[in-house]
Amino acid sequence: MTDRTIDTLGDAFREYRTPFENQRFIADFVAKVDAAALLRYSDHFRVERRSGEPALQVHHGSTIGFRSEDEVQELVGDVKPFPSEWLPGRWGVRHPVSAQSAGGERSSSPRQVSNEACPQCGEIMSLAGCDWCGWKP
Repeated sequence: MTDRTIDTLGDAFREYRTPFENQRFIADFVAKVDAAALLRYSDHFRVERRSGEPALQVHHGSTIGFRSEDEVQELVGDVKPFPSEWLPGRWGVRHPVSAQSAGGERSSSPRQVSNEACPQCGEIMSLAGCDWCGWKP
């Protein structure tokens, strides 16, 4: 692989400091797209699809690259998608932390995450401990 390849989704979350609240949201739809590779870019990572369909570009506050509103509903669930300005004909979704901030802009407080791996399960922890497995400091 290339030096742009990221080994695991957990590594991508750590490298891009993905807020904990967004990690499960992103992991759920990434599991459904049959990812072939994760690639790093300067401000986002890409989920390359084994099917050859457009890659999903995972930014801090949103993911773009879905083929249609129907694909968003199939992969992500009941969320309000938006048409991508960067990828004409593609759709995006806002992540939970982004959706909670004013105007859907980037959250001003992604520091709610410790950016440390949980000693029990390896996932990124919130400041209060690991919300995935329940480990507390």
